Parts: sequence; C-alpha cells; structure tokens
Amino acid sequence: MTPSEQLVFDLCSKSFLSLWTYANPQRPNGKELCDVLLVFGDRIVLFSVKESVLKKSADPEVAARRWLRTAVDASIDQLLGAKRQLATMTHVIRADGSNGIHLSPADSRRVHLVAVAAGGDRSVPFSGGERSADAYVHVVDEFNFRELLGELDTVSDFLHYLEAKEAFKGTIVCEGEDNLLAIYLHQGRRLPDEVHLLIVEDGLWKKVQKKPEFRARKEEDRVSYWWDDLVERFIDDYRIEPERGPSLSDHERVVRTMAAEDRLARRALSCAFLDWLHRKQAGARNLVSPSNVAYVFATYPRDLPREERVKDLMARGIVARSPSMTGRETVVGLGTEVYDPSGFSFDVVYIHQPEWTSEDEEVAKLAREGFQIMQEPTAQRLSIDEFPRSTSRAEKNRKKRERRSRR
Repeated sequence: MTPSEQLVFDLCSKSFLSLWTYANPQRPNGKELCDVLLVFGDRIVLFSVKESVLKKSADPEVAARRWLRTAVDASIDQLLGAKRQLATMTHVIRADGSNGIHLSPADSRRVHLVAVAAGGDRSVPFSGGERSADAYVHVVDEFNFRELLGELDTVSDFLHYLEAKEAFKGTIVCEGEDNLLAIYLHQGRRLPDEVHLLIVEDGLWKKVQKKPEFRARKEEDRVSYWWDDLVERFIDDYRIEPERGPSLSDHERVVRTMAAEDRLARRALSCAFLDWLHRKQAGARNLVSPSNVAYVFATYPRDLPREERVKDLMARGIVARSPSMTGRETVVGLGTEVYDPSGFSFDVVYIHQPEWTSEDEEVAKLAREGFQIMQEPTAQRLSIDEFPRSTSRAEKNRKKRERRSRR
C-alpha cells in the first residue's frame, strides 16, 4: 500500500471498525477492485486512492490538468468499474484471495463511491463531487479526508453526510471539503434545501473549530469512544468470522447494531451505562437509543453463575420488548458483574421481533413475575445537547466521570 492508501485504510478501520473494513480487495479475476472497501450490511462504500505529485512546470495550467487526470479522473474510472464489477459479486475477496464477508443481494445494496486525490498540495481546485448517469463520486484530497473522518467517525455519521451531498441537486462551489462540512454541521447535519447554487467561503471550517460549543462537544464526545472499544471487544471475544456472512450469528448482528449508532448516541449510551456501572449495585437500566434500538444494561453479583446471568438478561430483554415497556422491535441486552476494578466479563443477548402477539405478551408477563424483574419500573427522559454551550460544562462532566472511574 502507498502511504496515502495506508492513511485512508487506517482512518476507515478506526472510524468504521475492523470487522467491516478491507484493504485492497480483489475482483474475481485476481485484479484489484479498489483500495479500501467498507461493507456494513447492505451499505457499501468503495474508496479509490490515487497519489500523484504535482509537477511545478512552467505552465501551471498544464501541470494542474495532468494532476487532475492522474489523481482524480483515474480514481473515478476505477470506482465506476468497481461498482459494475461489484454487482456481479456475492462476497468480498480479500487481498490474499481468501473469501471475506458475504454481500447482501445486489438489488438491496446501496453503494457509495469516494475518490481520494493525494499529492496536489492543496493548490489545484477541483469539484467535491462528480455526478454521472448512474453514480455520484465524492472527490476529496487527503487533507480533507482526514478532517472528514476526524469529525464523521462512525458509519452512520459518514454515510449520512454522503447521502446529503448526493441528494443536493444544485451546484456547490467551495475551496476544500472541510468548508462544506462546516455548512453541513451548522445546518443541523443537512445541506440547504431549494438552493441551486451553494457558495461556501474559504476558512469556514477553521472558524467552526474555534467555536466554544464545538470544542465543548469534542470534550463531551470523549466518553463515547468507550462504546467503540466495547464493540471491538465483542468482535475479539466472540471471534466473529466475517467470511461466515453478515447474518449467521447473533453476535455479529449485535455488534453491527451497536456499531450503527452515531457519535451522539454513543455518547448517551456510554454515559448511561457507565453511570449505572459505577453505582456498584445489582439491577438494570433500560434505555432507548435515537436509532430506535432498546438497550438493557444489567449488573449482577460477581458470584452468580454466567448461565444464570444470561437467563436473567434474556428475560429482561423479552420484558423490554413488550409494548408495556419500550415496545421496540430490537433489544440488545448487555450484562456484566457489579463493578470491581479487578476485572469483568460481558454477556450479550439480541432480540429482534417485529411482530408481537398476545402470546408474546403472556411470555413477557411470566418472565417479569418468574424472575421478579421490572415490578415497579420508573421512567426518566434523558436530554443531551450535541453542542454544549460551554467548554467548562464539558470539562466538568469529564472530570466527574474520571472521578467515578477511580473509585
């Protein structure tokens, strides 16, 4: 891999997590499909990275055209060809020729194309996207790609941004994708509607980064990476093998459900779980994510056998699925011991039940009575600001969490 390809792969692996990111996947004929591939359920992103040094010739226009041809146009051609090839493939082929994750049916996939043009030293202006009859190709340089993945560092956040650009039907004029990102965030993670020409001023991203509420949000988001670490832990603990397919095990489904949470939801979920964990008491807390997934966070006495713990966790998940509780079709249960710094283990249950019958409600009632759980549940609405008003509040919350972690 070239340094630029390695940069893109490292950023993608960190943001989208290891299970769903591939470097230099192959076509069936053994040739390279693209430089980096993201497969997340039925969502697929193809990345092409071309690195070309801008030659300082006597004619800057000639040098710019040559750079665009090798760094941008070549990536676009590769991506369009890779998309056509991908439509005929049933699974990912790794760089070493082995089978990777199975792909969803071709008619259910949504494919995005991203070209990363490196080596232009930010001195050649180019469009941030190229629209053709059958595809939209996002085009960024290596500097802006780092900014994008530094900000949109979950699958959901990144895909939402790509969708917003693809849905915008007007013309975008801007110097640097980071300035368009600033508009996107300022507009509530969307681009303006009913605008035929969007002109984005240079330096806007730097202005956004200096705003107190932006810096405060970065402080508040620090706790959210506990969720990322938890997902990677489950991937390692349960030895999930991508080649077995995206829907063959509950463990893969649960980590994909957890990894689908955006950064703001991960902050809320991490805060809720860690707050409960540091109460050092047996019991459970239920929380409904903005993604409409219900989570059960349960803690148990350290001497309770794990098989008993799993039974109780499953019972809590069934009760949580009931319309009398959360009523959500998907429930993820996470169980561990009452907090002790000496160590801990996790158990996970996954329930996805779109239909709920009177018989199911009876089972939930029996589970509640049999396990003596959720007899008198209390409800509390959690409110969280994505952009807190001050850094002092964010810093105060961070220090409070650190003090709890040391207890």
